[in-house]
Amino acid sequence: MNVRGGPQGVLTAVVLIVALAGCGGGDTEPNRESGLFAATRSGDVQAVRSLVAAGADVNERDGAGRTPLIVAAQERMTAAARALLDAGADVSAADAEGETAYPFCGAQRQPRAGWSA
Repeated sequence: MNVRGGPQGVLTAVVLIVALAGCGGGDTEPNRESGLFAATRSGDVQAVRSLVAAGADVNERDGAGRTPLIVAAQERMTAAARALLDAGADVSAADAEGETAYPFCGAQRQPRAGWSA
């Protein structure tokens, strides 16, 4: 495989291939993660943007009902969260327990440790 961008380009290509292979909507298996969730969790903003451009659903759900935005907020992946919001992620979407991304984003009066502005 001839991929530009060195190791980062190869990683992005692999994430895209994996995501496109399973691009059939929300994931209902809790231990299986789509490419968009994997890219979000790892903070790979380039992969998040590429997957969205390729048609990934920014509001898809994992087995716990979380969206990629909720995962980005939980993992404090600020840049990934911004990319998802720019792509139209629903900020009011709630997981199976009724939690949205909002409480994880430092909505309290004191900023949460590890969350950058």
